[in-house]
Amino acid sequence: MRLLKMLQTITTLMLVLLLAACGSSTSEPEDTTAPVTGADPAGGNFATAVSVSLNCSDGNGSGCLATFYTTDGSTPDQSSSVYSSAISISADTVLKFLSVDNAGNEESVRTESYTIGGTVDTTAPVTTAAPVGGSYTAAQNVSLTCNDGAGSGCAATYYTTDGSDPTSASTARGRRGSAGNQRFTRRR
Repeated sequence: MRLLKMLQTITTLMLVLLLAACGSSTSEPEDTTAPVTGADPAGGNFATAVSVSLNCSDGNGSGCLATFYTTDGSTPDQSSSVYSSAISISADTVLKFLSVDNAGNEESVRTESYTIGGTVDTTAPVTTAAPVGGSYTAAQNVSLTCNDGAGSGCAATYYTTDGSDPTSASTARGRRGSAGNQRFTRRR
């Protein structure tokens, strides 16, 4: 079955290359841009097995011909497994993949790492204010301290100064993806 898919892919690539060598009667510009492939979900820590879809996009190019992948960490090429449906990942896996478009453009190898059964942070961090809210006779410097304990770290602390509840659209302090605890001071 795998050999048949590989032969079909090779035959299709040869046909595309032959047609390209003979020229084209259309006035469309030549496709020289490689496709881009993404994994859904992206790599990360998962409590249980995950089903990964590989999605190829060729923009305004000639269209995606095939996506090739490996699950053992080796570098894929056009003789690797051909993606046809979601890939079930039930153990720690390094997934590598690339796509080829109908014009023969090949993207660079992409890599996603999946950890199954690892620790998944499901506990929200705790943010405290010092001094605590209340009435004061003079302006106060307020420090917001975010503590995520042994979790994945505080990405950002959102706050408002108008009495409304903060959301992810509110003023933020901190950077996405930063680890550890954070402390911010604002005068009010």
